[in-house]
Amino acid sequence: MVEQFLVKMMKMQKPFERPQGDDSQIHTLELSPVHLFRIKRKAAGNYVVTHSEGKLPNDTRLHAAASERPLSDLIPLKTIQHWTAYLESAFSGRPCIFETHDRERSFQTVLTPMFQDGQVIEVAGTSMDCTLETRSQEELILYAHKYKEIFNHTLNPILLLNNSRVILEANAAALEALGIPRRDMNLNRLDSFICKEDEGELSLNWDLFMLDPSLKWEFKAVLGEEKRLMECTGKKDILPGVHLCILQDVTDRRQTEERLRKAETLNVVGEMAAGVAHEIRNPLTSLKGFIQLLQNESKAHEAYYSIILNEVDRIEYIIKEFLLLAKTDRQHIEKSSLVVTLKETVSLLQTQAILKNIELEVEIEDNIPDIDCDPFQIKQVFINLIKNGIEATDEGGTIFIKAFRTEKNQVHFCFTDNGSGMPNQVLDRIGKPFYTTKEEGTGLGLMVSYKIIENHKGTVRVSSEVGKGTTFEVILPI
Repeated sequence: MVEQFLVKMMKMQKPFERPQGDDSQIHTLELSPVHLFRIKRKAAGNYVVTHSEGKLPNDTRLHAAASERPLSDLIPLKTIQHWTAYLESAFSGRPCIFETHDRERSFQTVLTPMFQDGQVIEVAGTSMDCTLETRSQEELILYAHKYKEIFNHTLNPILLLNNSRVILEANAAALEALGIPRRDMNLNRLDSFICKEDEGELSLNWDLFMLDPSLKWEFKAVLGEEKRLMECTGKKDILPGVHLCILQDVTDRRQTEERLRKAETLNVVGEMAAGVAHEIRNPLTSLKGFIQLLQNESKAHEAYYSIILNEVDRIEYIIKEFLLLAKTDRQHIEKSSLVVTLKETVSLLQTQAILKNIELEVEIEDNIPDIDCDPFQIKQVFINLIKNGIEATDEGGTIFIKAFRTEKNQVHFCFTDNGSGMPNQVLDRIGKPFYTTKEEGTGLGLMVSYKIIENHKGTVRVSSEVGKGTTFEVILPI
């Protein structure tokens, strides 16, 4: 629109080539929303208007007027001061465009030099109200800034990815969730922040996401030495070729779900154990008594009697494990020093460790308070864990036992052996009923320990590395 008026304005030079009275072509512009004018320069800062027509900033409409008048008759002195630098530039032969602001309104002015014999004799100009246009641009900038701030400060991790899974943008929460320094974000693929074993699954899930944007999928993100499980939901093509992905760390949720499944299993097995153990124990006692009676009366099959009695003893041992599992809910809570309980347990198993030439190295902090617990059940847990460590450790090895308090009002008991360790597939099944890595184990010892600690509102963590050993950590609230 401005260009059209510039063309018309340039035609205003023609009056210099024809009689001044012939202004009929200009009169048609008097209804224009643009103020058209011509200015002469008397001296620096001294200007007169030779022609003015259209709409002034004060909404006054002017008819064409060719008589000279001071510029201050049309424009306030304050505005002239702002215009002076631009007018001087135009009279030196350089066109210019600038904006003037009057209260809440904005005006765009274009100044064009008019030459005669190589000299600037006048400056033709247009001034147009561009308030609405300026406001629209400012509002767009404001809205863009607001949306950018919302994106950056949203608590959920958000990524913008292209079709090749290259990260185009990531908010602060996403950078923290993936452990990405902002300076390293540019042109990185999402694949570079996940476990290598999940790369194939990520590609498959991404292809499925492209087909069905409502799909939820998960991947493991590597944060230093830690792995976190991320759930991803998103929206495809929020812009052409740009996809929105919202991440959520579900590691703790999955661990909680796994603990709930284990707790449910423990409850079911505990209820089953109480019924089965009592049903078996009575006839087993009778069976053992009659076998011993037959053994005393006849020595003909002594070897058979011995084998039968050994197997009966084995059944009795398993029944005791069942009964212990069933009794873990029956607690006798009292204020007790678990430091004393731990020392008693170490002394109890010291002889068994010495027989295998295994050293029990104990380190206990001084600030561990007494806690509310059933000391007999906790001792059973300590016995199970230390015995497992002794059985898993080769002769000449060491079992490290530590007890310390944390700032979270918790007491930690760590039992670390330097045995053969366990692979991940074994770790995933630790604590499940009847699962054991020992030839004569029942798989109930750790299950009982887990249930005891659960009933004390604590947790058991296990970590292991093949060839280096295993660590069991018991965490109890104070």
